[in-house]
Amino acid sequence: RRNPAFQQSTRELEQAEEELRRALGLPEDTESLEILAFAGGGRPAQNVELQGYVRDGELFLYDGERVLALPLAAAKLRILEQGISVDGSSWLRESAPGNRKYRKYGVMCGSTGQIGLRFCGVLEFWKDGRGYRLLLPAYEILKLALLTELAPPKLPGEDREKHSFSELGEKKPVRPVFYWAFPRGEAAYWTTPQSDVSFQAAHPRLYVLLVLLGIFVLVLPAAAFVILAGLVLPGSMDNGWVFLGFGGGFVAGIGLFNLVAAWMHQYLGHWFTLGCVLLGGVLMAVSWGILA
Repeated sequence: RRNPAFQQSTRELEQAEEELRRALGLPEDTESLEILAFAGGGRPAQNVELQGYVRDGELFLYDGERVLALPLAAAKLRILEQGISVDGSSWLRESAPGNRKYRKYGVMCGSTGQIGLRFCGVLEFWKDGRGYRLLLPAYEILKLALLTELAPPKLPGEDREKHSFSELGEKKPVRPVFYWAFPRGEAAYWTTPQSDVSFQAAHPRLYVLLVLLGIFVLVLPAAAFVILAGLVLPGSMDNGWVFLGFGGGFVAGIGLFNLVAAWMHQYLGHWFTLGCVLLGGVLMAVSWGILA
């Protein structure tokens, strides 16, 4: 049985919450909605649960402390086709994010527990002459459309033709990002798994191509060293020093892989690339000299 003091505290908390809802004028039939909250600093988005209801042409959202009013006059629901990384610890659904039913809503899972959204829903509204956007997971679009009586947009893939409620988030071509030192501050986000998920969500096909290219250049120097040593230096495959050259080739491959990572905005800097290539080259040269 639960501790009586704990049960009493729970009842008092529930009573306080109910009194706060009455004081704020919240109706009993509020709708639970998930939105995407951004803390800035390159950190992934958070799934946040709010209580929503519509009254007098406005959408009211209650976050447990305050009520925000969003005017629905001239408001629209759109789909924003832009990759977004979401903190996996903030997932609110009972079903796991890897469940097949979430695929059509653009949800994808990273290898490190991060969640990526290939696209998301947007409530676009105007207040005091300024435009604002409320971002939410695409699986919440229909619920919000029913609540606000706004026309729901079609999800990417539901129609071959572009529809008027879809907006491309990234129109510029993907370009590599280079710099000398190891990234720090907000730029350090590019070296994290969240950045990997964000890029994969935004460019799923290009991501696969770059990963395959990265693996190829990673093993290329080591494989080339072993093949050339076997062809040019008879008996080198029976000499243990060949492993020094193989390891040096792998180190040089890491430097080449880093160049490919620049296209995915995960570059570790020119100094890291040069260090790996030079160190790998020295190890291969020493190994070659001994084998020769």
